[in-house]
Amino acid sequence: MDDTVILKSDPACWLWLVGVFGAANPRLWKLGQKFPTAEEYAYELRKGNFPDLNDAERRQIKNRSFSQSREILDHCRENNITVLCYDEEDYPRRLKNLSAPPALLFVKGRSDVLGGAPTAAVIGTRKPSEYSEEITDMICKGLCEKGMAVATGIAGGIDQTANLSAISGGGLTIGVCGKQIDSDYPAGSAELKAQIAANGALVSETCLELDRGTPMFTNRNRILVGLSDVVIFVECSSESRGLDNADHALSQGKPIFVVPPADLRMKRYSGQVSLLRKGCRPLFSADDVAYFLASQRPEDLFYEKRGDAFASVEDSSAFPDEEKPEKPEKQEKPKRQTGSSRTAKRSTEKTVAERRGGLSPAAVTALRSEDVRGDAARKLLSGSANIDEIAAALGKDIMTVQALLTDLELDGAIVSLPGMRYELNRE
Repeated sequence: MDDTVILKSDPACWLWLVGVFGAANPRLWKLGQKFPTAEEYAYELRKGNFPDLNDAERRQIKNRSFSQSREILDHCRENNITVLCYDEEDYPRRLKNLSAPPALLFVKGRSDVLGGAPTAAVIGTRKPSEYSEEITDMICKGLCEKGMAVATGIAGGIDQTANLSAISGGGLTIGVCGKQIDSDYPAGSAELKAQIAANGALVSETCLELDRGTPMFTNRNRILVGLSDVVIFVECSSESRGLDNADHALSQGKPIFVVPPADLRMKRYSGQVSLLRKGCRPLFSADDVAYFLASQRPEDLFYEKRGDAFASVEDSSAFPDEEKPEKPEKQEKPKRQTGSSRTAKRSTEKTVAERRGGLSPAAVTALRSEDVRGDAARKLLSGSANIDEIAAALGKDIMTVQALLTDLELDGAIVSLPGMRYELNRE
């Protein structure tokens, strides 16, 4: 062992600790929980003041030096690999909530992507069906259009499709490696990894100079889920190892979305069926994910029916608000002074609708056929109304009104908003 003095912020301390215990070993945190800094922890380990150390750990403490750690740091700098330590400001806050967070993160590309934009982890088989590949491409490009990032576990099949779709869609993508960041695993993935690093971030909790162990898929998956806001299953059988991501999502409190299977009779989709039976959310498009995130964070996000756009009340929104083109103001039509009261009422409603952009023919027909009255009618025409208000106006029970609203939404006459509210479709 060398006796070089280690400065408080020196990442060589964290590298040395990971070298002693191994990446993703919870003992690193269990034995060091009483130490405020990595330096103090490493110093006490070097002194041997731990009666609970096993033989393998004692050998590593004896054989590893801080000069070796500095050589690893030099290797990373030479290969454009950023090393993020747990106590650094740039370390992703999302991972700090894990029971055993990575002590180190090795990153190629933009480390600021980790924990930045809302992120969806996309999970699927390495041998997907054509249906699943097409759905993955559609969803990932849709997510990127909403300003979200796509994360995968850097395997073949769905992972590769998701990464490439995000890149071709002009979005950000994150790849979490199951082995060392600079290893050729999966074999022949160097080009894909380079593309991911150029359009987002490639992540691992180890590198070749530090560890040459076997792949750690379960440990990788805890990071993949940890960096994400939601988890999406595109295709998996009931025997799929990827279902481990569902366990991590449940333990971390992350919502799970599932693409409905193309064929309920096929075993390759049995994992999706199981997840849907257990109450996971069905996913039909990227809008489902974006809508969910917007409705779950009302303090800084809102949903606005403007071409299915998701916008923020602040410029710092994760869902950027596109600039609305100015429209010429429409002149208000005068109310009719003659005719029946029903004709006059419809004229008034039409005037309000035109000031707000006009109603589709289907919306007008649906509204009139149900004879919506009073406040609910005015709210639907000038803004939105909740299901209770609509039920009261129609004089019908909630279940009947819910079925009606579902039919109207499928017909494109109305759109649903958070909080069981509805408004007329103005497209």
